[in-house]
Amino acid sequence: MQFQIYTFDSEFNFVNKRDEEIEVEKIKEKYSWYPYKGELYSVEGISLNWNPGFALKLKKKRTTYKYDWLFLGYYKDVEVLDKVKPRTDEGDKYFAKA
Repeated sequence: MQFQIYTFDSEFNFVNKRDEEIEVEKIKEKYSWYPYKGELYSVEGISLNWNPGFALKLKKKRTTYKYDWLFLGYYKDVEVLDKVKPRTDEGDKYFAKA
């Protein structure tokens, strides 16, 4: 991937411009702000859905991120793997308070 690096002085006057070519895998090492984490990766997690008027609900989700080279960012696809409505030993529902 090719980068153009612009340098300015403390008064924002243009100093110089240089071109640099770096392999995509090494960009993240050199530039910490670059968001690339791979072409495709997934993350699993649990979300808590609650509303004071409704019973507590837990969702296990898998979020898959795919890199879009046109927009230089990720778009995501969320898949719900499991839903659980926790209950006490007596079978009562849990409710959350704000």
